[in-house]
Amino acid sequence: MIATLKMSINPKNNKCLNYNVASLLHGVIMEMLDPAYCNFLHKSSLKPFTQYIIKAKDSNKYIWTINTLNLQAYEKIIKPMEKDSFNFFKINYKDIDVIIEEKQVNSMHYKDLINKFYIEETPSSIVKIRFITPTAFKSMGEYCFIPSFKLLYKSIMNKYDTFSNSFTISSDEVLETLVEKTKIVDYALRSARFHLEGTKIPSFIGEITLKINGPETMISLVSMLFEYSKWCGIGIKTALGMGAVDVYLTNKMYK
Repeated sequence: MIATLKMSINPKNNKCLNYNVASLLHGVIMEMLDPAYCNFLHKSSLKPFTQYIIKAKDSNKYIWTINTLNLQAYEKIIKPMEKDSFNFFKINYKDIDVIIEEKQVNSMHYKDLINKFYIEETPSSIVKIRFITPTAFKSMGEYCFIPSFKLLYKSIMNKYDTFSNSFTISSDEVLETLVEKTKIVDYALRSARFHLEGTKIPSFIGEITLKINGPETMISLVSMLFEYSKWCGIGIKTALGMGAVDVYLTNKMYK
């Protein structure tokens, strides 16, 4: 089960927030968890949730989004936070009081995600990815802040295989084929820095448009993976606010 909790939040005294605050919001989540599950998360290399914050359009408010990637994470994280009693919190490090004004929860089962792209809809060969918050990868002990196809696909595939209860995707052969059949047709990317505990993580932000050349089953797989990335995020530290994406799938040729 995949689920999303979106909260419209309003910091008192018109305090300004940005995507870097998400690392502090991670602490707000941890404070609400029971100790056993919190300890489990600390030991997990891949976290079963992602979260990020963005400014709402045409408003001084902000949208805090929390995604959970399996049923246990939904029950332990989203269910307590969607209660009416959770209507206020404090960002301690910055001494900011925040009011929660609206909440919305949506969910989807993995089987429905599979059906959507393998049965119900025509696969989309054009994928536009908007990197909402700074995104980066880590390879060979170093940060990579260029959207390598291999690292991009591997990030999504690893999370899908870890948290879904359906078929396994990851294999060197599949990964190599996806990389070979993907090309960039447009991009508008820039470098960025994500501030975390005194460290500035080199990353990128912006948009990239990809075209997938291959049989229909492969295009269906790519469409499903990128749709899933809206929940699981892309790259490192997605539980701390990095790697949030929005994805647009189409069959219209890029002009």
